[in-house]
Amino acid sequence: MTTRRAMLAGSAIAAALSPAAALAAPSPDAELIALAAAYVAVMTEADAITTRFASVLHMPPDAEEREAALSREAERLRIELGGTRANTLAGVLAKAAAFMILVDPAPDDPMSAPRPDDHYFLPWSLCRDLLAAGGVAFIAENGGGAGVGLRKASPE
Repeated sequence: MTTRRAMLAGSAIAAALSPAAALAAPSPDAELIALAAAYVAVMTEADAITTRFASVLHMPPDAEEREAALSREAERLRIELGGTRANTLAGVLAKAAAFMILVDPAPDDPMSAPRPDDHYFLPWSLCRDLLAAGGVAFIAENGGGAGVGLRKASPE
């Protein structure tokens, strides 16, 4: 992840997870949803540091240390998230969002998606479909948002 759009997409996915986390408090997946939201937040912050210093030869030591700490925390969260079984659709969607931020940091950009011959293509497409079924819309960047948002409920 190295683009501003990736950071915005991460923020949008995190925002999409936040209401789920609030609603899932009594849910068996409340911890899993919180882990996914934390993972997305850590990955987004790490990307912000990488993006900020992308054009310099050496990152300042404090930024390097923070990026390394975020990388360790992301790895810890990824392992814990992967080892935690989802019991509800909200939990499955949280895991899908975490996977998407890892594999496709700019979901509104077709060039960032895995190619069909990439080994991540099938799980990426599954997560894309799960998130779409759960109400997350991937939209083209058009000045109206980060490229990810919650789909409006259709009138009954």
